[in-house]
Amino acid sequence: MSIQTKGGQKILSSLPFEILLYFNRLYYYLFLLGTLVLLIYKGIQYPFPNGALYLELLGLIPFTILESIRIYLGSQGNKTEERLPTGVSLGLSFISVFGYIYYMIWQTYVLLFDIILSAIGLVFIIGDIIFAIILFINLTNASV
Repeated sequence: MSIQTKGGQKILSSLPFEILLYFNRLYYYLFLLGTLVLLIYKGIQYPFPNGALYLELLGLIPFTILESIRIYLGSQGNKTEERLPTGVSLGLSFISVFGYIYYMIWQTYVLLFDIILSAIGLVFIIGDIIFAIILFINLTNASV
């Protein structure tokens, strides 16, 4: 969906996509904090195989970097109405799905709170993917 301005230019950026990215950024901080607290709790309460707890903690580092880059590129692609950052953000979104799925079902110990945190994150990712695809299509059609 595009809006016509006074100068005759179309505004192709998506406000719903930008709002979703904003709240996704805020939610990821909550997810990160919740996951760290849960991993500390699980480390105290449950016996982990050698090194498994540290790997799960260290896995949050690349996941955080990936999410930060994905959200930043999605926002920049939306604001500047460019396809490249939007497309890269879209590709990174599919990779981020695996991060949420890992912390949802593939950890050594999975608690109900892990499932809830990851499910909410997946809802944000799915929304991001849908709006990024719509934005990418609009940007592609406008450049033709």
